[in-house]
Amino acid sequence: TPSVHMALFPQVSGLADADLMARWEALRSVRDGVNKALEEARKGGVIGKSLEASVSITPAEGGQAELLQRYLPVLPELFIVSAVEVLPASGANVAVVKAPGEKCSRCWTVTKAPVVVQDAPLCPRCAAVVG
Repeated sequence: TPSVHMALFPQVSGLADADLMARWEALRSVRDGVNKALEEARKGGVIGKSLEASVSITPAEGGQAELLQRYLPVLPELFIVSAVEVLPASGANVAVVKAPGEKCSRCWTVTKAPVVVQDAPLCPRCAAVVG
């Protein structure tokens, strides 16, 4: 083609991991509930931006708790919040509070124990990169 912008995307081969697709569909469903709770917290003045939030999720009964625990390290990035806590399963609920701590000057997440690098408070992840 005369331009990369006119090229077509490759066709999907049809090979899909059904289990992986089901897990991510369930995570997207939880994210929808988190987004709704974040919007309510925003309207209520609890938070301004989603990165100011710490989210506590009480999963529904069943395998949702295991799924959330499995993906706990990536949930803050998936939900675009500073912290996520998964409580024991006892009915679906999402609670949002203002995250305690200091805002990282690089990625804007709120961390309880910032690392000061070059006079700037950084989260541990950013401090390791800038370090």
